[in-house]
Amino acid sequence: MLFKIYSKKYINKTRPYDGIEGLLNLLAEKNIKLAVNSNKKDQYTKNLIYKFFDGIPFIDVYGERENIQIKPDPTTALEIAENMNLKPEEILFIGDSKTDVLTAKNAHMESVGVLWGFRDREELSKYGAKYIVSDWKEILDIVR
Repeated sequence: MLFKIYSKKYINKTRPYDGIEGLLNLLAEKNIKLAVNSNKKDQYTKNLIYKFFDGIPFIDVYGERENIQIKPDPTTALEIAENMNLKPEEILFIGDSKTDVLTAKNAHMESVGVLWGFRDREELSKYGAKYIVSDWKEILDIVR
């Protein structure tokens, strides 16, 4: 029942966190390659990204896909790295949960845990986030 409700309302009820569109634009202006790796259904992920971030030049936008394990399995993260022509260790994997931190570890990527999402500093630290940020501007400092 909840899934049916979500599938009808997610596009109207979801909003980006404050500052994220600006962050993505700044990163894109610096020619930093961007991608999305979500555990939401693939079509939901694409619909949300194209609704809110249509002008951002993402290399890939992936959600849950058939026959591919979801995060923290590194398959999609490594596919993104390959499509970016980057080594995994050259990538910052940014997320708000232990699943994201573990995905980064499993893919041999640097992890950035963000505190404006679903989890707190303690969880992100416990699972080994290399960086933990409370403001999107801190990501710019890490990238520099």
